[in-house]
Amino acid sequence: MAKLQWTKGLEVGVDDIDNDHRITIDQLNKLSKTLDDHDFITLFLAFADHLRSHFALEEGLMTKHLFFAIDCHTDEHKRVLDEIDGILKQLEAGDTGTARNYVDVEFPEWFMVHRATMDTVTARFLAQAIA
Repeated sequence: MAKLQWTKGLEVGVDDIDNDHRITIDQLNKLSKTLDDHDFITLFLAFADHLRSHFALEEGLMTKHLFFAIDCHTDEHKRVLDEIDGILKQLEAGDTGTARNYVDVEFPEWFMVHRATMDTVTARFLAQAIA
């Protein structure tokens, strides 16, 4: 089970993004601890909603400040949301195993790379654009 823990070292320097990332990690950890399938599905639905909201926030900031790599970043968000939608269909069919693996392994690995690359570059750009 891959657990993430929020630290100052994970901050990208944009408060709204950092706050959402804290929530993301908190939700992942709650999902990882949840043994009951019904509770897991409920929490996964909230996690999916949070990701949609978070990605919309980032995309709104990128659009507002004319971020040069917006297409690349939004394409990655779309790819992840497509994965989430596929997992939601599997949950509807009664398969929680795929979603549990996604929460425990796949998403945390993706999140750490995405935060260190795309989100960090975006945050640096936004810091200069806003200043």
